[in-house]
Amino acid sequence: MDFKERTPAYHQTENSVMKSLSASADTPLQWVQPSAFKPAYELRSGDDCLATLRFPKFFSTAVLVETAEGHWEIRQVGLWRQHIEIRREGDHLPFATCTMGGWMWNRGTVELPKGRRLAITANCWTSRYEVATSMGESVMVLTNKIGLKPKAELTLQPKSASYPETPWIAGLIWYLVLLARRRAGHGG
Repeated sequence: MDFKERTPAYHQTENSVMKSLSASADTPLQWVQPSAFKPAYELRSGDDCLATLRFPKFFSTAVLVETAEGHWEIRQVGLWRQHIEIRREGDHLPFATCTMGGWMWNRGTVELPKGRRLAITANCWTSRYEVATSMGESVMVLTNKIGLKPKAELTLQPKSASYPETPWIAGLIWYLVLLARRRAGHGG
């Protein structure tokens, strides 16, 4: 059974087709949770849905990210030396990894294909994440909003247009926020 057979298609939300994320640089985007009873989230620009992220099982550490550009699985693996793997839909091997470290998991590195890297930094409250190139140029910024339901504003910088990985990286950053919330809720 492959990835598509295990998971229902959700590329259409409420009778509308997902819009591409690539044309959204410098536009404020919102990660929202439409229902407090479902572990599913949407990246929205006004009424347009640009991406979805959902946990296939309630206590899963894997998420499924879908955009107009593609579908990915993001999964935390490892017991002592945890890292995050990113796979394309239906693939068994990851094509990229993310390793977070620092006090409170507030800095990390995304290893992209062909040896490219992006840096992730978060403030000590993990309320603001920034993804930057190895030269320090900002690619995207996510600002976590306080509330009962998870919500955040994501801004894609002009540099994000030169990264075809931008759609799944937007999902990865939101996934890191959700993992931080889980750790805070579980006390570790």
